[in-house]
Amino acid sequence: MANDAGGAHAPNGRRVSGVPRLRTARREKASHLTVELAGVPLSVTVIRSAGRRKTVSIAVDGDAVRVRAPMAATDAELSNLLCRRVGWIQARLGARSARPEPPALVSAGRVPYLGRSLTLVIEACRTGRPAAQLHGDLLRITVPGPTPAEEHQERVRRALVAWYRARAIAELPRMVSDWSAVSGHTPARVLIRDQRRRWGSCAPDGTIRLNWRLILTEPRLAQYVVVHELAHLRHRHHQPPFWEEVARIMPDYQERRRLLSKVGHELLASL
Repeated sequence: MANDAGGAHAPNGRRVSGVPRLRTARREKASHLTVELAGVPLSVTVIRSAGRRKTVSIAVDGDAVRVRAPMAATDAELSNLLCRRVGWIQARLGARSARPEPPALVSAGRVPYLGRSLTLVIEACRTGRPAAQLHGDLLRITVPGPTPAEEHQERVRRALVAWYRARAIAELPRMVSDWSAVSGHTPARVLIRDQRRRWGSCAPDGTIRLNWRLILTEPRLAQYVVVHELAHLRHRHHQPPFWEEVARIMPDYQERRRLLSKVGHELLASL
């Protein structure tokens, strides 16, 4: 006997043949993934779908990064994809709000240097090139002048950056050498570069490149970046064996990494 049109199940609870199944909403599973982008940890929301999705999409909404992926996608696969798209992600994160203009570089102003706060002393000279010299906690910068205010600021900035880069060239390779002895990993070369989007990198040929702006941070934060890149000489990824190697070399790396994440974006965008 045919069932009543409104009935979908027999009295025993079994589904009656001939009655179409109702489609349920696509199943989704949300989780969080922390990845290292340009030396700065970033929390990413991952939404995995059990439907027909075959591709991975990345979206930046305000200061949030969201990834949609197939259910079978692993954290390691998503981390590698995010690292490959670091420039695109940071460009959109950087555009989320207008950054305030950096403070003017004037006498009695303060600038960072390896965890210290230096006081600027800016003087005009009639001849010569812009130069900077450190005397205790005073950084004396001399620039030819007088000049219009905007040009004066640019000359002071160039002198300051040149001094920072010279100090980075002197200090950072020494730091790499010290931690190479601790880790047992020796890079082929150490180069100091001007990078806006990352603190450092490790090339397949064993060359480590470090951002000169590390000289603005506390030494322990710069050391974390150095150890991070040295660990890449053994592991070319950010999967668990890599982080185990970082922890072996620097047991307190998580605290240093957390502190770097607080100041990283601001310092990368400075000067």
